[in-house]
Amino acid sequence: MAEKPISLEDIYNLITNSNTELKGEIEQLNKNITEVKKEIENTNNKFKEIEEENKTLKNKLNVLEAKLKKYSVVAYGINEEDKGAAEEAKEFIEQKLEIFIEATQIRDSYRIGRKVENQKKPRPLVIELLNYRTKQNILIKSKQLPKDLAYLSPMTTQRKNTKKEKSYMHI
Repeated sequence: MAEKPISLEDIYNLITNSNTELKGEIEQLNKNITEVKKEIENTNNKFKEIEEENKTLKNKLNVLEAKLKKYSVVAYGINEEDKGAAEEAKEFIEQKLEIFIEATQIRDSYRIGRKVENQKKPRPLVIELLNYRTKQNILIKSKQLPKDLAYLSPMTTQRKNTKKEKSYMHI
């Protein structure tokens, strides 16, 4: 059996057919690439929108946190008793600071941290007040207290704390 020799025309036709098929595949790949690029662009736009919304929400949270803490004081060194934090706060303010305060002027009070048995050092007491003037009066009077009795400070946001830390590092 003798094989029929392949002519140049047959080779040309094979190459042309292959070339046409490759062009079709390349066009399809280009379409796919264009679609993927559009999807990536849409995803990037959505990501930017979410990022902006996240920034906005963080700012709102910081504002709300600052408003809440604007009226709060942290008291260190006040002994823990079974009375409850609100009664302890009112008693401390009236007896040690000699400021008459009604129970309704204290929005909330609570201890920070976990209670541990046989703990010598009392947990800090957060006192949330209803008005800023009362807070200022308490802080002014607290400066006259001996340091070994108790220490009061304004409650600050974490953002303000990090700013203070950075400023102290530069000193």
